Amino acid sequence: MKILKIFLSRNDDSEMCMIYDVIVHPHYQKKGVGTLLMNEVLKYIQTNHFATVSLFYDTNNNTLTRFYEKFGFIQIPNTMRLKK
Repeated sequence: MKILKIFLSRNDDSEMCMIYDVIVHPHYQKKGVGTLLMNEVLKYIQTNHFATVSLFYDTNNNTLTRFYEKFGFIQIPNTMRLKK
């Protein structure tokens, strides 16, 4: 059983990071696993000095929207971008 999964992509000049999925198995949701994972992702982003960070997710999921907003992401059509 997979507990969590994340997909990151970066371009060759390392200026842009794209987060495609942050997935936590339903059995482990609401236990801080997603928050722990996002904090590690944000550390990685900060360490690698990305100029742009984009997140792709289901924009119809209000719970996910609120989750990502608490980490500083803002909504733009069909994506969220980390506001610096």
